[in-house]
Amino acid sequence: EDTIVLFLAGHGVTDEEQELYFITHDADLKKPYTGMSVDRFRNYLENRPLNQNALLLLDICHSGAAEGRVVADDAVQNLTEGTGAVVFASSSGSEQPFEDESFGGGHGAFTAALLEGLRGLADNKAGNQDGLISLRETVLFTSTRVPEMTGGQQRPTIPPLALSVDYPLSRASN
Repeated sequence: EDTIVLFLAGHGVTDEEQELYFITHDADLKKPYTGMSVDRFRNYLENRPLNQNALLLLDICHSGAAEGRVVADDAVQNLTEGTGAVVFASSSGSEQPFEDESFGGGHGAFTAALLEGLRGLADNKAGNQDGLISLRETVLFTSTRVPEMTGGQQRPTIPPLALSVDYPLSRASN
C-alpha cells in the first residue's frame, strides 16, 4: 500500500516518429533519444503492484513540440490512460511554464508551489488543517498558487477523473 511519487523537471520533446521523450534542461533538444522515453515510465506505471498509488508530477516545458503538438498534454494523456496513475502537470495547452529566481531560488512556478504545498500550506490554505497533506489538498493549492505566481499565465493541469482520488502525501512541517 505504498505511494509512488515520480517527479520530472526538464523538457518534453518528440522525435521524427513523434515518440515523446523527457530530457534534462541542459540536453540537446535536437537529440531527444538521449533522454528517457515516456513509454518507459508508462510501462513502469502499468506493471507496478495494484495496491500502490502512483503520482507523477511533471514540470516540463514543451519547447521541443513538433508540428504544433502539445507535449505536456500528450504526456498526461499517455501516462494516465490505463495506468491508474495520477498525472499532475505544470501547464496545459500551449502555455509555457515559468521559471525564475523568485520561485524558490530558481525553480519553475509549479515546482515552487508544490514545495510550498507539501511543506504545509496545502493543508493550511486548501485543506482541513489536520496536519496531513493529501493529494487533493496539494492539487487544489498548487492549481491556485501557480496562477497567482505567474499573473494567470500558467495553469497546472490534471485529468478530471484524477480529482476523485485522494490519499496522504506528507505531514505538514509546521
